[in-house]
Amino acid sequence: MAVLSTGVNRATAVGGALFLVSDGLIALDAFVEGFGLPAQGFWVMATYVAAQVLLVAGVLLERAAADTTATQTDAARSR
Repeated sequence: MAVLSTGVNRATAVGGALFLVSDGLIALDAFVEGFGLPAQGFWVMATYVAAQVLLVAGVLLERAAADTTATQTDAARSR
């Protein structure tokens, strides 16, 4: 998902990167002996929620831009 998100816009790219960070924190906690990030759950959820918000916002912004472009193209054709 992170790779695909880079092709939409900057917001989705950052969201995809934060999603990787969130998953990385989970993996580090599960598989690295002695890894102890203070407030682990908070940081996992904070990066996850921020990632989801940026992914949704980026897709909605891209959709709005596409709708605007389509409307302008239709208006130009009708002249």
